[in-house]
Amino acid sequence: GGAEGQRRSTCMHMEEKYVFVTVGTTRFDKLIGAATDKEFLQLLGRKGYGRILLQVGSGELLPSSSCDDGASVTVESYRYKDSLKDDLAKSSLVISHGGSGSIFESLTTDKPLIVVINETLMDNHQGELASQLERDGHLVKTNCRSLYHTMEQFDASSLQPYQTGDPTQFGRFIDSVMGFNLQTGYTMR
Repeated sequence: GGAEGQRRSTCMHMEEKYVFVTVGTTRFDKLIGAATDKEFLQLLGRKGYGRILLQVGSGELLPSSSCDDGASVTVESYRYKDSLKDDLAKSSLVISHGGSGSIFESLTTDKPLIVVINETLMDNHQGELASQLERDGHLVKTNCRSLYHTMEQFDASSLQPYQTGDPTQFGRFIDSVMGFNLQTGYTMR
């Protein structure tokens, strides 16, 4: 199938740098709102991005396509697609919610990644995964309030490539969430 609930702009642009924002199958209107805030769009324009493509999931917000808000950044959005691979591959920067599937799919495309944690979720293991991957230098973690500041300071060259197929990294994360210490065999809680 094609894209469901897609809003496309009529603005014509060359193939330019673009930001891909994904919330996966969840609802994260706060992130969509922060990413389409006029000041944030103006910042993207100043940083050389010409377009922002938003995968908005089941949220209430489906931003209208626009290119005349003074930000010189084209805004496009859709709810779901069968695969995000093409959008990830063509993007210059990914801004993702903290779901592990979206994080790992983004990391394997070798694109700079900013993960925005949904602080309203209970038992937020998303934060723990993003924190570990940030400590390892693979991504930058932030929240909706700090997205503008994070983008302002963001330096993609400071990130380390993520090596796919490193099961020890995922194992360390699972151990930390479950409270296991493999050296001693005891739980840490």
